[in-house]
Amino acid sequence: MALVDKIKHGFRTSGDTGAHKYLMVPIFMFFALLIFALIRSPIIISPSGIGSVIILTAPLILATYALTIIVMAGRGGVDLSIGPFMGFINVSLISLYAHGYLQHPVSFFIYAIGIGVIYQIFFGYCSIC
Repeated sequence: MALVDKIKHGFRTSGDTGAHKYLMVPIFMFFALLIFALIRSPIIISPSGIGSVIILTAPLILATYALTIIVMAGRGGVDLSIGPFMGFINVSLISLYAHGYLQHPVSFFIYAIGIGVIYQIFFGYCSIC
């Protein structure tokens, strides 16, 4: 019984739930936007709609995962231009594909990674100067 009492006193319990009320804001916004999207386009619930949503959000989810490590490590800044830069890469990839320059799937990855490296080298050099 003494061990159970030690464990109970070891945990900090707080009657104040004020910290949890801030968690309700993103949860409420998520469900409000989900309900709005379902009212506007009920096809989202279908299997093809769910697949389309996953395909559309996959690049943003992967970019979020990449930024999560930087934020968790601390002492690093998050480049807010990642969204427009992703849009630039997507538009330029589609343009090059439409004109017949990029046809192989591997060339898409090489192009996207190459443009990203060039972008980072250019702005890294500009921040030094």
